Amino acid sequence: MRRLLVMSAAGLALATGPAAAQEVTASGSLGAGVFDGQAASSLEIGLDLAGAGYAVGFGAGARWLAEDGFRGEEWDEASEWARLLRYALYRWPSEEEAAVSAALGELGGATLGHGALIDGYAGGLDVDHGRTGAQLGAALGRFGGELLIDDVVAPRIAGARLAMRTGRRLVLGASVAGDRAAPATDGDRTAGGVALDAELGAGSGERRGALYADLVHLVEPGASGAHAGARGQLTTGALLIGGRIELRAGSDRYLPGWIGPLYERDRRELASADGTMTGGQLEAARAGGLGGLGTAAQIEVEVIDAGSAAVGYAGRPGVSDLVSARLSAPHWRALQTGFWAAAEIEEGEAEAMAMALELRVRLPGRMFVRGEAARLYREDPTGAYQPIWLAQIALGSVVGEPPVSR
Repeated sequence: MRRLLVMSAAGLALATGPAAAQEVTASGSLGAGVFDGQAASSLEIGLDLAGAGYAVGFGAGARWLAEDGFRGEEWDEASEWARLLRYALYRWPSEEEAAVSAALGELGGATLGHGALIDGYAGGLDVDHGRTGAQLGAALGRFGGELLIDDVVAPRIAGARLAMRTGRRLVLGASVAGDRAAPATDGDRTAGGVALDAELGAGSGERRGALYADLVHLVEPGASGAHAGARGQLTTGALLIGGRIELRAGSDRYLPGWIGPLYERDRRELASADGTMTGGQLEAARAGGLGGLGTAAQIEVEVIDAGSAAVGYAGRPGVSDLVSARLSAPHWRALQTGFWAAAEIEEGEAEAMAMALELRVRLPGRMFVRGEAARLYREDPTGAYQPIWLAQIALGSVVGEPPVSR
């Protein structure tokens, strides 16, 4: 099954530190379940390596459907063969205020800067098109940068940000992001824009916060907007509580957080301001009716060495409001879980929704059982983008880890 949570979960596992130093584990599993209404079976194998500052996972899986047989759509593109590298993570901190972090894998919840251009992007919504993305972050003294790409083999969506700290509290940044092949009625177009941002920090240690602002211009569809917000974090022992609240204003064609969690679906199908379906998000923006004031908010809770959860909301004039949720608990060896969901809500009803849930439980010895469920999208014979459900239960074994006793 497509793993929307792999990068965030693996990143948290990397943060556990020396306990995972120089580990090598291999695993295999057999599963049974359903895929878009058909009974399905699966086979998966994997190899994971972890050391000081890095973690790498290789693996492959095959799925057979009761009516259609082997599902070749999961292996018919170069981007999908790149997924033999399930994830790769590296982090290099130093004592000279320099740091580098890098990650390869399917993007999930990727955000650039304050999220004015890319806010929570997930790359695994299409079950027939797998992608291996990349994220890179670097800092040296007063300067820092971020880079993300949706697919290192056949990139479409990318973003970059450079930032500079001036004085003790003020950070200035500039971002660019877009989709080089956004569908439109007049052919694929490059959609996206640029943003300038400023952030003024306050507090330190257990209580930290900041005020921030972003000025955004979308070159295509031709619109501008401004964001202003506040964020904060409170640490109490092993508990971290964070949140942000934001006010957004934009012109008639402006859509904040242009590349969001459901963008893989929205870039092809999104309702315009009058409720009619268009060829995609770019066409909906071109139709106008999106101007005005909007809001966004998020709250996140983390228990160190246990897990984290977050819930977010964005009110968007002219199109559906956006709600997202995430839960990740990868640290425990006996039980691990991850959940991700995003929905566009209009008058109390979900216009679009995607989700993924995974639960893994270690059994006595070196056995484990894994349950998965997801609601994703695929193109039907008419060319429409339709939601489908997937679910399975798999039984497997791990080699290289101490067994779990009764």
